[in-house]
Amino acid sequence: MTSLAEQYRLLFEHYKLAVEDVARMSDRRRINSDVYIGLNTFLLTGMVFLLSLTHQPSWLFPGLFLLITVLAWFINRTWKNSLVSYRAFIHLRVDFIQRAERKLQQMYQQIATPAEEPFEIGIFVKETQFDNQPGFTRVELQLTRLFGIIFPLITLIAFVLAGLTTLHIVPLFGF
Repeated sequence: MTSLAEQYRLLFEHYKLAVEDVARMSDRRRINSDVYIGLNTFLLTGMVFLLSLTHQPSWLFPGLFLLITVLAWFINRTWKNSLVSYRAFIHLRVDFIQRAERKLQQMYQQIATPAEEPFEIGIFVKETQFDNQPGFTRVELQLTRLFGIIFPLITLIAFVLAGLTTLHIVPLFGF
């Protein structure tokens, strides 16, 4: 049977590994989101560039816009799914860390002598007060929704303008 001090040391090692794992996963989530934001920006820039090439009425450009919108939908759906996965994995680890911090505090009080400083509640236990504030994942999920609105809206505008120019109701919308 292991001593309480040995159990404390072992739990503390697991705790440190979990904290490092959360930091790595958060970094990966951030890099992942940077890539998806870059892809969306690239596609939106491509749509604006295609719009600037329109010098005659044509249904080709709205068709390309529709193709880009469908591609963006798949990209943003994949991004959303990865964010949900990261959020779930990080939440599991944070939950473990919070429980470990409480257990470490209890164990420390049993091990420590009265002359030693009291054990402070860990950082993750303290952060439970911020549960109602939007984290990066929530903000990024809102970005996926925003991109999900912007692409179809631009495509709809392109179709309306193509129809109006084909019917000679408005002049060409090229630059």
